[in-house]
Amino acid sequence: DTSPPVEKKKKAGKKPKKVDEGFDWSAVTSKIPVMIVGGLALFVAVGQQGGEPAAAPAPTPVPRATTTTRAPPRQRSKATEAETGKAWDIEASSDLLSELVGLAEQVEKAEQMPDGEKTVVLDRVAKELLRINVTLGDAQDENTKQRRALLQVVYDAVKGQEPDFSTITTYANADYWDDAYKSDKYGEHFEWFMGFSTASMDGVTVRGSLEAALGKLKVDQPSKPAALTLGCGNSMLGVDMAKQDWFGKVVNTDISKAAMDRMRDKHSGHIFEVEDATNLTYRDDSFSVIVEKGLLDTFEAGQAFDGVEKTVKEICRVTSSGGILLSISHGEPNGRQATFKECFVCDPFVEWREQKSEQRVEKGGKRTYIHTCVRI
Repeated sequence: DTSPPVEKKKKAGKKPKKVDEGFDWSAVTSKIPVMIVGGLALFVAVGQQGGEPAAAPAPTPVPRATTTTRAPPRQRSKATEAETGKAWDIEASSDLLSELVGLAEQVEKAEQMPDGEKTVVLDRVAKELLRINVTLGDAQDENTKQRRALLQVVYDAVKGQEPDFSTITTYANADYWDDAYKSDKYGEHFEWFMGFSTASMDGVTVRGSLEAALGKLKVDQPSKPAALTLGCGNSMLGVDMAKQDWFGKVVNTDISKAAMDRMRDKHSGHIFEVEDATNLTYRDDSFSVIVEKGLLDTFEAGQAFDGVEKTVKEICRVTSSGGILLSISHGEPNGRQATFKECFVCDPFVEWREQKSEQRVEKGGKRTYIHTCVRI
């Protein structure tokens, strides 16, 4: 190992670029229904996304751990969870989420209608939301509370109000993932979207894409490049990367302390650190290679749009000039690349199509895209 250690940010010295404290809802009030549709739809798609167990059989797949959202962690009712024995199970609510997407789409279309027609549509949606609420009953378990909160988000859109996501535990909440890893919800290891060497229908792999991306490195350095994986959870991605002997160091990070503690215990000699991707502790230009697999998707699925912006700014800050970013995402590919345009130049995206999955895709499942970008 000839590379120098990765330095953390120091109190004195160069500071990272200042980022906005929160998302500016006032600038997008007119787009609230559109945002709800997009967010809920991605919430559903990511929750239904398959993956590949890396060791023991894994449970129902959900997206990997993410960093914190703009809202403070929710205060759980421990007594309620203890009484019911049921914590919030997002993927079990996928049918409800799909139904809410449909209702939110109606609200979105109603915004373009004449007032009379708009009123009819909004009244119909409101009545349907009330009907769904009645079917939930009077239960006070966490699943029912969260489902009611989702209903309220769409109802806010009907009333033209700013949606309040702070009461909803989503894939963008750090505490959700910490609880999940503590309870072994995702088994020993689980690969989000695909494994390091899992071939698509066209033979595309993350390994091959990363190897090709390394050929684009324009960093003048005497040693092997340092790599950073963001939101790794209990994935074997970083361990597999280190085995290729392409890098001087591979630093794996996640917001979940539970996940990092377990990975560190299971894989001695590898680096696992607790980090918030929206506010990394590393100094500027610390890495030549950055890999994120689904992290930005989970922010969007959890409606933490400011998390995407802040994370991209941090990626820009810690990536050295000429370094590369490999981003793997469900997100609309052109839109995803647009989020990197301030500091990266991206190659045409590569579509990763899961083998034997065309029927699921035709029914609304999301395809996965691999983006290779060079830091300018």
